[in-house]
Amino acid sequence: MHSRYKNIDGLERLLADALPAECIGRNIPLAPLSRWKIGGPAALYVEPETSQQAAVVMSIMSGRDEPMFVMGDASNTLFDSAGFNGVVMRIGRRMSQVRIRGNEVWAQAGVWVPKLARTVGCAGLSGIEHTIGIPGTLGGLIMMNGGSQRKGIGMSVQTVKCVSREGKPFQLNNEECGFTYRTSSLQTMHAVVLEATLELEYGDPASIRR
Repeated sequence: MHSRYKNIDGLERLLADALPAECIGRNIPLAPLSRWKIGGPAALYVEPETSQQAAVVMSIMSGRDEPMFVMGDASNTLFDSAGFNGVVMRIGRRMSQVRIRGNEVWAQAGVWVPKLARTVGCAGLSGIEHTIGIPGTLGGLIMMNGGSQRKGIGMSVQTVKCVSREGKPFQLNNEECGFTYRTSSLQTMHAVVLEATLELEYGDPASIRR
């Protein structure tokens, strides 16, 4: 893809200094990343492994002319066949760690929601069974307070760690997230969800699975 931005080479070097080599690419086709299997190449593509790396990318892009798009699993995204003449940052499998302590769950925003629901269910924790069929990542689920059976993930969220478009990390508690039916205050903050802690209830793994 030919970029109309004169400093794309310089931007690539800045991003390469912030991320491991395997986490950045140029002219990466978006179709294989999309559940709809459509889309041309992204001029630059980055997939951070940590919240710190994601914050650095946001800081680098702050104030630059090149457009930026942040994606998760792209289950609700249609990419233009002409591609994206800017930076696509994916919060995906490289940021999908989950840790369980008691009935508290810490998870990175890139974890696949069905995997998270199954993991905590097998650990005997109940509360997010309603998300098992949602084909997206935790970050997107929190952003829109997704769920099913008239439930939303916000019912289980304790805290959410985000980064602003200026690259500044911040944390919100449940009330500050403003969860209502299929929406949250995060949508108007133009922030990127990086991590979350959930508080669940103890239960019987077999019953949870059913």
